[in-house]
Amino acid sequence: MQLNINLATRSYINTRHVNLTIAVAILLLLLWLSFNIKEIAFNAGESRRLETQVAALEKKLQGETKGVPVKQYDALLKKIHFANSVIDRKNFDWLGFLNQLESVVPERITLATVEPDVQKQSLKLTGYARDFADLRHFFEVLSSSSYFRNIFLENQSAVKVGQNQKGVSFTITCTVIYR
Repeated sequence: MQLNINLATRSYINTRHVNLTIAVAILLLLLWLSFNIKEIAFNAGESRRLETQVAALEKKLQGETKGVPVKQYDALLKKIHFANSVIDRKNFDWLGFLNQLESVVPERITLATVEPDVQKQSLKLTGYARDFADLRHFFEVLSSSSYFRNIFLENQSAVKVGQNQKGVSFTITCTVIYR
């Protein structure tokens, strides 16, 4: 004996809702696919446009890299050198320099010219002394200073000032440690 009992009166799975859900999912996937295809096509076109712009700029850059003419380069270097020398002169500590110089110049010495050269770190002093002993004392004081180095007496000569006054004119060059 064979017993078949079917207690369900209708089918257990609602195929209509399943088919509708699958159709909506397929529709959403197709929309997403079309959006991605559109984005890929746009990016490919943008990439080609940028590549052509890069190529054009490279050609233009290669055309412009012929170099600066030597005359213009030399003129620019002269302007730069001049500007740097102006800056160096403005940055020079005149008060410190003159204080150092004042500390080494004795009473009987008169300086006529003081010519510092910051770039060469040199100094040229021209002046007058009453006699050679005063000049020698000035030279010794200058030599003992830590601010002045390589002191050379370039020239000295006896001079007559007025009717009965005599003196010694001198020129001294040295290197200076400008701080």
